[in-house]
Amino acid sequence: MSRSASTGTSMIGLAIVDPPAFDPALVDVLQAARISATFFVRPEVLVLESVRWRFVRAAGHEFGNGCLLGVTDDGRLPNWTYATIEIELSEYAKLLSDMGQADVASIYLPGRFHVCADGRYRRKLQDAFDVCLGDSERSVSLKGARGAFDLLSAPTLPIEREAVVRVRPDVSELRQFLRDAQYWGVGPVSVLAK
Repeated sequence: MSRSASTGTSMIGLAIVDPPAFDPALVDVLQAARISATFFVRPEVLVLESVRWRFVRAAGHEFGNGCLLGVTDDGRLPNWTYATIEIELSEYAKLLSDMGQADVASIYLPGRFHVCADGRYRRKLQDAFDVCLGDSERSVSLKGARGAFDLLSAPTLPIEREAVVRVRPDVSELRQFLRDAQYWGVGPVSVLAK
């Protein structure tokens, strides 16, 4: 996951989850703020607008694995096995590779009940990816990080810790996040590699 550093010890990774379509204004706001983000996009949205999404990649942003977005709202996959999930992960990785991104270090798990026909799959995916985000705190796993933060539910920004901030794919919300980050003194000033 791309991480944007700030002064002091705060580290913020910005996740933009489930945009319904490509929005050049989002990329413009990120570019103006000199911040990089990780986009979690449904596979069908990537396929339908692959040329436009390549622009996101060319602008220095990365994609996380969003292969389960739109497949399940609550995390339940009763007709899928571990093997089915692995196939979907692999197919999504190929799609991203075609877009110029070789490695995928993060995944988004929708819902709260991460169960398939073979049992619980959340832990397997948390072990497989450096960053695992989702709709519940149990979904969150940040290897080497000290916590997770969610703009959708928390009123203020974290201080003196590493965090991932999830914002809706909305330009006004992104601008508000950047203003809040600057106010709290954790505004991004540079982008670090994964």
